[in-house]
Amino acid sequence: MFSNYFNGKNAVVTASTSGLGFVTAKSLINNGANVVICSRSREKLKKVKSELGNNAKDFVCDLSNADSVNEFIRNVKSIFSEIHYFVYIPGDPMPGKFFNIEIDDWYKATDILLISAVRMVKEFSSMMNRNSSIVISTSVAIKEPLPDLALSNVVRLSLAGLVKTVSNELAPNGIRVNGILPGYFLTPGLEKFMKLRNINLKEISKLIPMMRVGDPEEFANLVLFLLSPLSSYITGTMITIDGGLLRSVF
Repeated sequence: MFSNYFNGKNAVVTASTSGLGFVTAKSLINNGANVVICSRSREKLKKVKSELGNNAKDFVCDLSNADSVNEFIRNVKSIFSEIHYFVYIPGDPMPGKFFNIEIDDWYKATDILLISAVRMVKEFSSMMNRNSSIVISTSVAIKEPLPDLALSNVVRLSLAGLVKTVSNELAPNGIRVNGILPGYFLTPGLEKFMKLRNINLKEISKLIPMMRVGDPEEFANLVLFLLSPLSSYITGTMITIDGGLLRSVF
């Protein structure tokens, strides 16, 4: 699909041992890229690395821990002198209603969703040349907050501000930055959400005009489009991929 755009190029994909991150990393590798994957779990990394093959390099990274994020950045720099693509997929903060969440949980959610992104974008963009690209994944919840996900609803919104701010500053250097707002996709995260809300896949599908949840490969295809020259005049944009779930015009 993407010709030879990614052959021999270097990419970093976070939260990449399951769900959207795993499928994105796999798609990049299948199109010829060298990809650094990461997870909090060494065991998961070992399993996924064996599936992805030699073009995958794996390092442990806990997005909620500053020391772990900094160590991950150092590890990436030890194997790559240049990065062409960075895909930031954050972890999920704990669910809950606003008044049931402690202040410390807000700090942790900020570390998981925002601060780790700030650290990585700052460091990895300094390793990029013209025609490089960054994609940051957030959620449709930044436009229409979801019940029982107060931390996600509030903190993920900051990633949209990060996309717009950094895209403006990096555009003169030929580096593009875009964001993705995924809706419901068939991932372990969705399974946790359904358990929390005590609903099933059929009930969620009824909320979506296309009458189904997304396939992670559809998300990965959008990421690869935004990384590739096919989107060469797109930057600073938040793109929704949700089967029509959002009812808002903008």
